Amino acid sequence: MKTTKSKSESNETMPAKSARYLMVMGAIMSCMVVVANLAAIKLWNLFGIPVDGGIIMFPITYILGDLIVEIYGKRTANAVATCGFGLGLLTCILLWIVSALPDYPGADNSAFVAISGMASRIFLASIFSFWCSQRFNNFLFVKIRQNSPKHLNKFWFRALSSSFFAHLLDSVIFETAAFIGRLTFWEFLTQAGFAFIAGLILEAIFLPLTNYLAKTLKSHLHFEDGHSTLATD
Repeated sequence: MKTTKSKSESNETMPAKSARYLMVMGAIMSCMVVVANLAAIKLWNLFGIPVDGGIIMFPITYILGDLIVEIYGKRTANAVATCGFGLGLLTCILLWIVSALPDYPGADNSAFVAISGMASRIFLASIFSFWCSQRFNNFLFVKIRQNSPKHLNKFWFRALSSSFFAHLLDSVIFETAAFIGRLTFWEFLTQAGFAFIAGLILEAIFLPLTNYLAKTLKSHLHFEDGHSTLATD
């Protein structure tokens, strides 16, 4: 007699193919966290609005986060977010260590000093806001999956609904910690509002692709919500 595996089945039984895809997605997410933090040092002008360069990369982390929580479940998604936070923190620590090394006589290290000085504050603000918002997104994503009526219990609805509040939390934490005192109050409000709206717009633009990837990966891996969808004897 054939039965399906329980939804409560532990992720320790994850098939090798699913584990490989998870490893790749987790590596890309962690890379984007570090790269986005470096890019956030650059403020660029968009129609008079000061925007940090990290906004280009961070939608990728939200897309990957939605895919991971949809396929592998909340526990694994939280673990991946924590790994990304840890790698970002390690980057900060390594920059501080390098900053403490004695300068070579006559060497011009002013560029590194400027970058590492800004990176310490922006990195810490960014990785903390990333970690908080990803875990909050995962929590809401699963709650919506469990409690939504059947006609609304779709991936796109879960992704957009959870991301709305996660982006809000991300913007508040990051913009406050990273830029209060660096920008005027009006510039701060403008940038924080823009970051929130732009994040939602970018995720909505890529939602058809994200939805397609979610369906394709679940079908290819036979894995969803942290358990196998294959029937077993």
